[in-house]
Amino acid sequence: MKRRTLAGVGLLTAVNAALLGAHLGSKSIWIDEALGVKTARIRSIAAAYARYRSNEVQPPLNNVLLWIWARIAGTSDAVMRVPSVVLTVACVPLVFLLARRLVGRRPAWVATYLFAISPFVLLFGRMSLYYMPTLFLALCSALTLIAAFERGRWWWALHAGAGALLLLTNYTAAAYLVVETIVGGLVVFGKMDMTGDLLRSVRQRRAWFASAAAVAAAFAAWLAIDRGRLFSTPISRPRAAEILGVPRLVLDAAYPVFAWTLGPTIFPWRLVGAVATVAAVVALVAGAVAVLRSRRYFVAAASVGVVAITVVAYQVYVKGRPFETIPTRAIAAFPFVLMVAACGVTRLGRAGGAVVLALLTAGYGLGAANYFTNREFHNAIYAVPSRDIARDIVSRAQPGDVVVVQDDSEVQYYLASTPRAPCTVRLNASSLVDAAALRALQSHSPSRVWTVMLGRDGSQGRIPAGTTDWIGTTYELAATRGYAPQDATYAAIKRRIEGTAYRYKAVLRLFDRPRIPTSRASCELLQPTTASLYSPRP
Repeated sequence: MKRRTLAGVGLLTAVNAALLGAHLGSKSIWIDEALGVKTARIRSIAAAYARYRSNEVQPPLNNVLLWIWARIAGTSDAVMRVPSVVLTVACVPLVFLLARRLVGRRPAWVATYLFAISPFVLLFGRMSLYYMPTLFLALCSALTLIAAFERGRWWWALHAGAGALLLLTNYTAAAYLVVETIVGGLVVFGKMDMTGDLLRSVRQRRAWFASAAAVAAAFAAWLAIDRGRLFSTPISRPRAAEILGVPRLVLDAAYPVFAWTLGPTIFPWRLVGAVATVAAVVALVAGAVAVLRSRRYFVAAASVGVVAITVVAYQVYVKGRPFETIPTRAIAAFPFVLMVAACGVTRLGRAGGAVVLALLTAGYGLGAANYFTNREFHNAIYAVPSRDIARDIVSRAQPGDVVVVQDDSEVQYYLASTPRAPCTVRLNASSLVDAAALRALQSHSPSRVWTVMLGRDGSQGRIPAGTTDWIGTTYELAATRGYAPQDATYAAIKRRIEGTAYRYKAVLRLFDRPRIPTSRASCELLQPTTASLYSPRP
């Protein structure tokens, strides 16, 4: 690279690092993050692996990374997110290199700029999950495939290694590898060119076959080690009439594109969001035309194919998952969609491209501001302040109090590490009657009961009946406090699409003994500074 190119990429990388590093530990961890963090806290390798097998669905590479990192740096919220942040920052130059090779120099700058300041990257790059390791390895796989076609030799081994590590990080990354393998096969058999110019790859069929076989063998070896747990995990399938509903298919396919080009922390019915949405649509349409006319088939296939495979797989095999999960499951397509938008920006000319880019920048800026101020989250579960909820409970708890939490809440994670925290009973929210939890609650004969209910994937209020009946007949509701309020318009849309939506993503309730009359004073006991307060039941 030339000095100016290195300086430009370095500047964008620094901007991305600054955004990701700002107040890294400010957000509480949520349940998906907690799975890896709790495993990483276990020092024994055997015990950590046993916990991984009993709690995780995804393959182990991200858990291994977190476990090693925890031995080096500790397990605080901010520290555990550092590996994801580092890999996200490393994606910035990789996006530039891949985009420059696939769509040209000018679109590469635009795509890299959009990636560096993306609210989507800001949200998920700061989570200690497999999302950004998946993206990093997908970029490595694409770059090493192109290099292998052009230079051969050891690049094929590096490409096989990247593909194997990708599958050991995220099972749904198989969608990207399917697309990449199909494109690679068409190239080696002389049916198409990957980047629009002739590659010396038609003579490398054996190397391509060997690389694909090595990835498959590595994955098969892991499945053997894991004893087929992937295929033995119970899968809740939707009814036949629900599998391919056209409106839901359209939403599942369109939402990832919106989240990738605008972000998951901006609503399109706000003024800035609406204008930025129009700009994104213009860029994507113009970019799609440019990509197809210039025969950039790898970009087109990766953009469309990965999303299509992921959407169909989730429609068929997974029931009840919210549409907001698709962008992270199909994350390998993210940089390719940005390349399409970047091609559109450059195709619109200097004036038109500058206007579209300025509007997108305004939308990205608002999305970033919303992220740091906990507003306009499409999935407000990421904004639930579990750490603050635990602190609120501890600051107002009295001797003899018991906290009842759902098993998909991480409030108990913070209560466990807080001095003077009340006893906590964890409920199995998927069970109609949790006899063990009810016995534990009754055995403590609590003077007061705190309940924490989380509105995740239709689970809020889904407490085992025996527990709710006992609390309701033994105590009176004294106060209720809501956290992470959901936008009313967005909640209405969610309710219409999925049948479930919540005013708040987390609700804290305090139940007191009937001998203490419910009064306005008891309601004010939990008067919040940053959340809303309900009136007690009459």
